[in-house]
Amino acid sequence: MKVLHANINIIREINRLDKTRNLFTAIFNLSDTVDIIIYNALFLPFIYYAVEHKFPTYRYLTIAGILFLMVLCNAAYSKFYHGYLEQLSNMKIKHAYNKQLFIKAGKYDYADMTRAEYYEKYSMLLNIGAGKLVEGLDMIWWAVSVLLLSLFYITVIQSISLTLVFAALLCALAVYFINLKYIQYEYQYHTETVRTSRKSEYFGRIFLMERYAADLRTTNVFHALEKDKNRMFRQLKKVIVSGASKKVLLFSIIKKLLLFFVTTAFVAIYMAWNYLVEGNILLSVSEIVVAQALMLQMSTILSDLAMIYPKLKQNMLYMKDYQEFMDYEPAIQENEGGLVPKGGAGALALRNVSFGYDKGRMVLKNISMEIGAGEKIAIVGYNGAGKSTLVKILLRLCLPEEGEVLMDGKPAETYSLKAYRGRFATAFQESNLYALTAAENVLMDVYTEDRREAVEEALRKAGIRERLPEGEAGLRSEMTKEFSEEGIELSGGQTQKLALSRVYAEEKGIIILDEPSSALDPVSESRMYQAMLKSAEGKTLILISHRLSLVREADRIYYLEDGRIEEAGSHEELLGKNGKYAALWHVQADRYADVDKGDTNEKGIAD
Repeated sequence: MKVLHANINIIREINRLDKTRNLFTAIFNLSDTVDIIIYNALFLPFIYYAVEHKFPTYRYLTIAGILFLMVLCNAAYSKFYHGYLEQLSNMKIKHAYNKQLFIKAGKYDYADMTRAEYYEKYSMLLNIGAGKLVEGLDMIWWAVSVLLLSLFYITVIQSISLTLVFAALLCALAVYFINLKYIQYEYQYHTETVRTSRKSEYFGRIFLMERYAADLRTTNVFHALEKDKNRMFRQLKKVIVSGASKKVLLFSIIKKLLLFFVTTAFVAIYMAWNYLVEGNILLSVSEIVVAQALMLQMSTILSDLAMIYPKLKQNMLYMKDYQEFMDYEPAIQENEGGLVPKGGAGALALRNVSFGYDKGRMVLKNISMEIGAGEKIAIVGYNGAGKSTLVKILLRLCLPEEGEVLMDGKPAETYSLKAYRGRFATAFQESNLYALTAAENVLMDVYTEDRREAVEEALRKAGIRERLPEGEAGLRSEMTKEFSEEGIELSGGQTQKLALSRVYAEEKGIIILDEPSSALDPVSESRMYQAMLKSAEGKTLILISHRLSLVREADRIYYLEDGRIEEAGSHEELLGKNGKYAALWHVQADRYADVDKGDTNEKGIAD
């Protein structure tokens, strides 16, 4: 029943992606079946019979012409189906399939997306999933055709000899059990190669991406990659020569030999036995020729008949992967009917929050924090202290294992997830540049001319407008050279400036800056923060940084270490405590300079 249910789901899914595909595929397979029956049961026997009995020419040509026309019409539809209908449908199905796959992937929890199992399953579904669904549908209708043809051949052959029918059925039963094992090992072999193939794709991507170009040319990392690639090749070779691969080959050979013996050798032996031993001539010469042709066709049908259930079972295995991916329920729910937060500056709070990406290894430990509406908060600490993870918790990209997050005094989960996240404007250290227009990279949305002024202003505030051509053409310039040689490439610092323009383009009440200026020079960085502080007036600002010179004007600073809040207070209060924050400040002091006011003390520390 599971196999039947899975294959019914394939029909339903294909019908949802393209409502015409089921009909056209059914017509093709059934017409193809009729064509085979016409050719083998009518056309071929008629030719031999007409010659043997010396039919009149006009009668011969009339009947032969009608049969030939029927075969020709089916051939024409077959060409039309494969050359146009099938290709168009495949394109529609793949487009719709990938779209829903992308939408579903976007709903996966961040913590789950970081796991290798997610990447492997997603890669397999993206690369072969749509094709497997289409193959599954074709296979279902193919199975219907095979069953009809099997009934036809059994009916015809039993008129010759029941012995041949029983032999054929025994052969089909044996091949069926062989195919069960064959499909099992074939699926095992395929899943084993997916993981290794993913590594191969990774190596290929590295040589296509510009950010790796300098390392590949100035270091010996190529040799390390080559060593790992050779190890991957050996693993792939091991999979290919593994037991699963050998068994696939062995069962294939056994099946071929069995089919040949029953459908060809056995028939010849049986006919010869009846003639030489029993003295019976079962068929005329023309009938023997037709019977032999039918038995040759029967060899294919026997193989196909024995493949029906194993193939349908294979459909179930692929459908299971697909349904598991699509049925995934994120721990962080959309809550579409939830509360909608008010506009303007928002208050946030974390109460006894703990979180770890892996069980038993907490990244955040019992974090409690109050961020008032309109406050300027800084979170500082060494790399690996948990600062960026804290941001993911605030944005509800990750769900705390313990504790809760509140917005304006209400639990975060009571809000609509889209509305909750829509209250934040963010800029991260790892800024992504997309192969879209400059305006779309700023808005992170579709660009229309009525938004031109907002985009222009955001680019000017971020100090990146001059990098683009003037006017509307500049805003519509394609970024990156992914698809166009004329695409605009940006340096690391320029990319971060473009990312900051996204914050300026959005009128959001809460701004989070997670070390978005690490690639900027000190002067540009200081100017950027001053401009951002001015722009953030009347808004809540959360600044993540390990550069303490940038956070002095914050209303409150939280110092994180090993996932815990070690100290909290204003810049002056934390220096007065002479604790860990003060120690880090003095370590960095010699590198600080007040590039904004120009007046520094003898140590170069801004007053």
